Amino acid sequence: MNTIDSDPKTTSIIYAWNYIEWGGAQIYTLALIREVKKFSNVLVVLPAGSSVELLQFLDEVEVDYEFFTPKIDLDPATTLRRKIQRHWRKLRSETALVNRLFKIGLQDSAVHADFLPQQSFIPLLRLCRRVHVFFTMHNALEPMPPWREWIWAAKLKLLLRTGRFHIFCANENAKSYLERFISDQAGNEIRVTRAGIDPDSIDRILKKGVDRIGLLDNIGIPRDSTIVLTVGQFIDRKGRWTLLDSIREIVSERPKTRFLWVMPFRPSPMDQQKIDSYGVGDYFKTILSADIGSREDVLSFIRIADIYLLPSFVEGVPISLLEAMALGVPSISTNVNGIPEAIEDAKTGLLIQPGEIEDLKRAVLRMVDDAPLRNQLAHNGRSLVLSKFDERKAAEIAVREYRKIFARGLV
Repeated sequence: MNTIDSDPKTTSIIYAWNYIEWGGAQIYTLALIREVKKFSNVLVVLPAGSSVELLQFLDEVEVDYEFFTPKIDLDPATTLRRKIQRHWRKLRSETALVNRLFKIGLQDSAVHADFLPQQSFIPLLRLCRRVHVFFTMHNALEPMPPWREWIWAAKLKLLLRTGRFHIFCANENAKSYLERFISDQAGNEIRVTRAGIDPDSIDRILKKGVDRIGLLDNIGIPRDSTIVLTVGQFIDRKGRWTLLDSIREIVSERPKTRFLWVMPFRPSPMDQQKIDSYGVGDYFKTILSADIGSREDVLSFIRIADIYLLPSFVEGVPISLLEAMALGVPSISTNVNGIPEAIEDAKTGLLIQPGEIEDLKRAVLRMVDDAPLRNQLAHNGRSLVLSKFDERKAAEIAVREYRKIFARGLV
């Protein structure tokens, strides 16, 4: 096999995942792909039914992609029957993806798979028997009983013992978490490839300006409103119900405040019914990202916000938060996982405790009432993100690790 130094394009990196819900993990992956294309062929293997918006991104960066079926089922499972169905679908999806990779052929390739070792040990082990596998840990797992931690650690150690399993972490918190389960030597080999922002894209958006009045008129929001914006999947771990619990009290004190949530998928009928039950009316609006337009259109839309709010229970360092900060929007988020790596309380943003309605309310009212504080946090937050969370730096680290594998002729 030719090495990287002699003929870079003889190698391939294959990125693979089995879900159609997309967000920060795919944005992170696209940043890697843009850099990897400079030295290697790239192929993406993803489920049929993936969003048109994601496929447009892949087309923009000019990479090939292939589909497989079925996708994993991530819908809620509240009954034993549904849990069994969802688990069976998971097994089928993982098997189909691995078989698809084998059919494609893995000679002179490495796979970057979005499989969590705790939940997808068997497909990862199958891949490691044939090819070098890279995996990115985006955030620490939720607390689990000791016996489950022991199983998780055993799986992780077995994968590492193959010599073909390589770990990236998207933030320092995730790395510290993983180091609890593995040897010091294995921990030293973990590379932090930070989730980040594209400074060039941010600069383009800032130079274009934004028609705030036009955008507010278009979505039926009074022009003199104070906008509190959230961007991301409308799911429990993002703190959606904590936010809705707080809105009635906030708007009773500051009636010009409006809350917007930009999301990739419409709320389910059950979720919409629950939203309606809060009785907040037009004070809370959901907006589909596809209705706004391209990814840059969504980033530009963020600029209508006076405050960015992400009340998550579990996160790495969310890219939507980093983008809002880079665009100069003062931000509020929770003191969980990797978020404090971006937000230092009262310096680069405001930190609140997850699930604490009163804490969230106080932080929003504080920002609404204190324009100098908003300006200070916006300035400091932007400076931090631009200096610490440049996605190109993370991609360069990942590329070096890929190149090591190929250059040593290990594939």
